[in-house]
Amino acid sequence: MIKPPVTVTESRTPMIIDRDVPVVVRDGCVLRVDCYRPPPDEPVPVIMCAHPYGKDRLPTRRGRRTSYSFQYRILRQTGPVAFSTLTSWEAPDPDWWVSKATR
Repeated sequence: MIKPPVTVTESRTPMIIDRDVPVVVRDGCVLRVDCYRPPPDEPVPVIMCAHPYGKDRLPTRRGRRTSYSFQYRILRQTGPVAFSTLTSWEAPDPDWWVSKATR
């Protein structure tokens, strides 16, 4: 529980990242979204993740130390967990999904 089997890596996939893109929904409310897509700018399928957990609270790496969401420490994992520094809590890993769109 104190040191869960979590590995955080730097993103290795080339991608275009647009942060805080305004999206106006039907009732006029403006949502701010982050878009991750492969270069060049070609149409690809969309994977959308909507959650209230803070899209900008991403893991950080400093030297050999990594900080990530405390939920990984309090929730038991069934096995080792690995994700990139672009992944917020309970969101899909953009590095993994964009790499699948570029093949």
